[in-house]
Amino acid sequence: MSESLKEKKRNNGFIIRRIMIYVTIMAFFIGVIIVYYRMIYNETRENIVNTGRNQAIRTAKIVDKNLSSYVDIVRLAGYTLDNMISEDRSDEEILDYLANETVAFRDSMKSDTTGIYGYIRGTYMDGSGWTPDEGYEPTERPWYIQTVAGKGRIITGDPYLDLDTGRYTVTIGKTLRDNKSVVAVDVFADKLHDDKLEHIKNESITAELILNVKGDIITHSDNSLIGTNIRDGNNILNRAISDNLKKSIESSFYLHDGGRDYMVYLLPLQYNWMSITVIDATDEFKWLKIPLAITVAVSVIIVAALSVFLISSDRRRREAQALLVRSERATAASEAKSEFLSNMSHEIRTPINAILGMNEMVLRTSEDKEVLEYSDNIKSAGRTLLGIINDILDFSKIEAGKMEIIPAEYELASVLNDLVMMVDIRAKGKGLALKLDFDEDTPKSLYGDEIRIKQIITNILTNAVKYTEKGTVTFSVGFERIKEEEDSILLKVAVKDTGIGIKEEDIHRLFSKFERIEEDRNRNVEGTGLGMNITMNLLDMMGSKLEVDSVYGEGSCFGFGIKQRVISWDKLGDYEKTYRERMAKQRKYKEKFTAPEADVLVVDDTPMNLIVFKGLIKKTGVKVDTGESGDVCIEKSSKKKYDMIFLDHMMMGMDGIETLRRIHEDEKNPNLDTPFICLTANAISGAREKYLEAGFDDYLTKPIEPDRLEEMMIAYLPKDKVTLSRSEDDDGEVS
Repeated sequence: MSESLKEKKRNNGFIIRRIMIYVTIMAFFIGVIIVYYRMIYNETRENIVNTGRNQAIRTAKIVDKNLSSYVDIVRLAGYTLDNMISEDRSDEEILDYLANETVAFRDSMKSDTTGIYGYIRGTYMDGSGWTPDEGYEPTERPWYIQTVAGKGRIITGDPYLDLDTGRYTVTIGKTLRDNKSVVAVDVFADKLHDDKLEHIKNESITAELILNVKGDIITHSDNSLIGTNIRDGNNILNRAISDNLKKSIESSFYLHDGGRDYMVYLLPLQYNWMSITVIDATDEFKWLKIPLAITVAVSVIIVAALSVFLISSDRRRREAQALLVRSERATAASEAKSEFLSNMSHEIRTPINAILGMNEMVLRTSEDKEVLEYSDNIKSAGRTLLGIINDILDFSKIEAGKMEIIPAEYELASVLNDLVMMVDIRAKGKGLALKLDFDEDTPKSLYGDEIRIKQIITNILTNAVKYTEKGTVTFSVGFERIKEEEDSILLKVAVKDTGIGIKEEDIHRLFSKFERIEEDRNRNVEGTGLGMNITMNLLDMMGSKLEVDSVYGEGSCFGFGIKQRVISWDKLGDYEKTYRERMAKQRKYKEKFTAPEADVLVVDDTPMNLIVFKGLIKKTGVKVDTGESGDVCIEKSSKKKYDMIFLDHMMMGMDGIETLRRIHEDEKNPNLDTPFICLTANAISGAREKYLEAGFDDYLTKPIEPDRLEEMMIAYLPKDKVTLSRSEDDDGEVS
């Protein structure tokens, strides 16, 4: 063989080897690119899905909040009307109440709703002043039939077209205790999602709709589809939604239709409604569909650049993963904190319930002054511990953004009475004088969040007493008119003390969480250091702030002004004189009702709590059966009809929610329509909604407040079995 032939073979072999090496390198890079492409694809797709889910969750929360507001209005109206009927109020008084509530309802909801109406004691009444045509029979109307079928629970009716307004409407109603009378409000369907119309325009949301349990469309970003049924549509989207509705749980799915890519999110709402958000994600998915072959070809041509790109992309991926890990850890920490607070609330409130409950028995039955003094001290210490727990839970709500301001009508005199009674006892215990400086011309009927206002003032008054060793605490209340708003005032509150005062450089620390000023000097003063921080946040939520004026060693003055709408301009009058006369005539405990024919079942896995419960209602004559587990509850409720059942939530084995579910699943159980009240030591944010959604009619927190327990039993026990106690008040009236 010649040298030239050998050289040619060598060259051919070298070329073949280089080609093989090149092909191998290309195959390696193509393999790497494919693997990496799939990794990026999956990660990016997950981010797209999660971003859309967050948008859908925001929408669902808005709808749930709006729906809850209407439901709360119906529940409050039903409770009030039940009381008015039990007091044999006239039709005129009831109609006046409906008219006043309609005005307040429209103002608070900023809505052109028709108002509150009902069929009460055989008469149709409408708070908006609407008079039906002759021959109008309320009991034949769908709103009445559907509400009565709810058997005392809040119902949401089928959507219908209101001929007067041309808008689709949903009725929210509740049967009163006579099981014949009904109270309801009509909600225009488009109002349930008005708050997010701008949100729909500015983002890539294609459609948003709400379905009831039957699949009827309650709201839709396309108003022409309201009132139709999702199962009647024959397009791809409707069929896909119908299939997923069967699951009745939160879900999402991808849909390709007409050359577009969509993400569809289904989130459950109250009353088995479903919020559905459809997002056009075509642009987000588009780059993922670029042919992989093009990516590979370009990547092979620019291998060097690809290496740099891979390194950079890998770094970004690691950063994204690290961010995801941090996010997951933060979420886990938040969930762990909520779980801890729930358990803490339960574990501490349960023994406090036994302590305060048994102590209440001592206060009711003992005549020994020394024993009563000891019991008062136990009650005070228990309330202090309960206050610390409540501070921690409130602080947690504020941190989670779940604290809400809920305005309602209230009587200023009642608020002042509760505050004065609370602080007067504490002040006397330290030998301090409580001075009251209330402007007699202050309007006595206002509209605002009574509970939060009382909490704010309680924190300020309590602090004043805690940090004052001698002298006085002066509690002042007055008002200023607001020129721009003739129906509103600036309610002005101030608390001045002769205590230790605050150094100027320490005032800013006053509002820090878990921090107290001059810890060494004040080490014997009780508290968590959260009170002022909570006060500051609550005032900020209501558009106000706390003003502090203090001289170290001489005393301090805390004050604020908060806007309140005036319901009645009737004057407060000489409150101090009225209060002192009331205190002079204060009597011992007297039961609010008797019901010897009533039967209730109480289930709690702590025997001491059962003893406390029976003791608290002993004088009412109510017959009480008890049980210590969910199994016992199911057994007893299956054999006997009860007028009320109180069921503990956190029990060993089967908890209260599971027990209630099993009872409701048994169609033969005689207590399917019996009011179930959840007994719980869980007072964290969201507890109320959780228990109502689980099927409970109401819930009662531990420690059990005797007055709240008796009021709840009056509200839910059959009226023909309850006899209200008669006792003369300060004016000689009967209550």
